[in-house]
Amino acid sequence: MHFAAEKYNGILDALASGDPTPGGGTAAALAGAMAASLVEMVASLTVNRKKYVAVQAEMEAAKEAAHDQRSSLLALADEDALAYQAVMAAHKLPKLAADEVAARQLAIEKAVRLAAEVPLRTASAAFRVLEQANIVAEKGNHNALTDAGVAGLMAFAALRGALYNVRINLTSLDPQPAWAEEMAAEAAALLARATVLEAQVSAKLAALR
Repeated sequence: MHFAAEKYNGILDALASGDPTPGGGTAAALAGAMAASLVEMVASLTVNRKKYVAVQAEMEAAKEAAHDQRSSLLALADEDALAYQAVMAAHKLPKLAADEVAARQLAIEKAVRLAAEVPLRTASAAFRVLEQANIVAEKGNHNALTDAGVAGLMAFAALRGALYNVRINLTSLDPQPAWAEEMAAEAAALLARATVLEAQVSAKLAALR
């Protein structure tokens, strides 16, 4: 499924089906793409307005950055589904002979690593969207502040959802390879930074009168 070319109802039908893919990781990436679209909207409502001429350059930069992340997240939605399909395929490999068992285990670890790396990249992209949401919430068109707030919420949800998928994949490996521990540490650090940033966006919304 190519999500960038798919209609909205088609995406929802695919998520609602009984197939394991697309699943939560894909949904997280799509949520991030929607957040990026909202950032673009707020920036578009700010540029070329006399009241906001002082932040024109920042809004143009935020709009461009959000557009890039939207494209990246749509691609990651596809990658996530494919990565999990590879995990399922690896688990179906034969495991009768000793050499088959070893080959299967190697294939599973390789597939799981990719299935964890993809949502980690999704989380990183969502973090960058969250950064831009914070900028437009602070300096963008005040009439679109709630749109910036929704962008922040969706970007944070995308990030946390993606990290759920990182964790479930990493915990499926026993024993844990060194790269899995490094990835888990990276995920934890990213979540900590995002939590602070999301609180900043929320604080701007709390100031609404």
